[in-house]
Amino acid sequence: LSVHTAEGQEVKEEKSNSAKFDFSGYEEGDYVVTVKAVAGLDNQKDSAWSEEFAFHRDKETGCTYTLINNNTAYEITRCSTLITGDLVIEDYYRGKPVTRIAENAFKASNIDSVVIGNNVTYIAASAFYSGRKLKSVYIPDSVAYIGEKAFQGCRVLETVRFSASLTEIPDNAFAYCNALKEIELPEGITRIGDTAFSECKT
Repeated sequence: LSVHTAEGQEVKEEKSNSAKFDFSGYEEGDYVVTVKAVAGLDNQKDSAWSEEFAFHRDKETGCTYTLINNNTAYEITRCSTLITGDLVIEDYYRGKPVTRIAENAFKASNIDSVVIGNNVTYIAASAFYSGRKLKSVYIPDSVAYIGEKAFQGCRVLETVRFSASLTEIPDNAFAYCNALKEIELPEGITRIGDTAFSECKT
């Protein structure tokens, strides 16, 4: 197996006893790959190099993605608590839109801020429950639904940019977000749950 960058720089040439190769260690970018079968017995000859084929390595966020909707889109089902700092959820993963954030996906995460991608429409219940360090959240206008307890217990959360598509803030959505002092809700909101901002300073 021979791997080059799109500009022609050789990255790796390696041999394997199987027909499988692991590309998970490659950095984000475009690569050109060629393959050659090597003789295993003395009476066999090496094959010629295959034709080149392209390989694109997406940026990895440390999240787990699951195909949904007949394999046409992705849902983020889990993000490792080892991930820290500022997180940007991409619009597309492996060429398909990221449209949902699953229940408990970022529960007890250690990220400082999150910018949610523009194809996400649904944030499930408890999606960011008890984010220990989460201070800032950007929810794009594509998001039409936020589940109960979605951000409950994010005690250092200070700023939230709400989606203009939201019509409801459900019960406990931001309960116990003690550092949340001021918010600007979109005009389309028709219901705010009784405990949506329980124990907040807003």
